[in-house]
Amino acid sequence: MVALSAWRWIRFYRTRWAALPTHSMLQELSMLALLKILFSPRDEIGVRARVNRIHTITGPERIDGLVLNVRRGIAHVSWPNGDTTRESVRHLVAIIA
Repeated sequence: MVALSAWRWIRFYRTRWAALPTHSMLQELSMLALLKILFSPRDEIGVRARVNRIHTITGPERIDGLVLNVRRGIAHVSWPNGDTTRESVRHLVAIIA
């Protein structure tokens, strides 16, 4: 491809493919990326993972649980005292030893 100056390249790009992204478009994309990071499930919580539950309004802190199953952001966790509960993946923290 022939080397184009920056201005000629921008004109070429605009006329051939699409409009260059504006500042507001870039801000919207970065906001969407941030929301995706905040509200997507954590990848490190999987089946047979050791987890702790953080203290929230909906329940107390619990330690040393074993994840039995994960489906759509809900994990079935077995605790050392014999309880099995359904917990949101957002409230679980993986134990890394």
